[in-house]
Amino acid sequence: MKNLTEIYKGEGATGDPASEYDIFNRQKKSKKNYPLSNSHSVYWIETDIDKGGLSSIIQYNFESLQSVNLSGTEFNVKSKIHEYGGIPYHIDEMRIFFVNSEDQNIYKIENKRITKITNLQNIKIGEIVSYKNHLYFIV
Repeated sequence: MKNLTEIYKGEGATGDPASEYDIFNRQKKSKKNYPLSNSHSVYWIETDIDKGGLSSIIQYNFESLQSVNLSGTEFNVKSKIHEYGGIPYHIDEMRIFFVNSEDQNIYKIENKRITKITNLQNIKIGEIVSYKNHLYFIV
């Protein structure tokens, strides 16, 4: 089995060869954290330095051999639960749950559609897990 670096070849989510490193300035342009997988894909959080630190959920599908940004530019996938952050998303076979940085609420991606599933205020959420159709997280 190939690792994420071998599969992805360091091209970044945009397909831009310079998205991983700025060759001339030797600065890292993006970073990839929190890899997770299910039976059909591998996922990770990719933070784009050029977009103000925007963090997105990237999916690499084993069948299509393509990567796609699932959270787009509308959401910044970050948890503030431990002040420095925490794991901001969870996947199962059919859905993805993530914390949006701006409001620290949980959103669900299902069938390429993003839905807000919590409406909490003045809290921080992280470390999401699901079990038997229930969602658990740290507040």
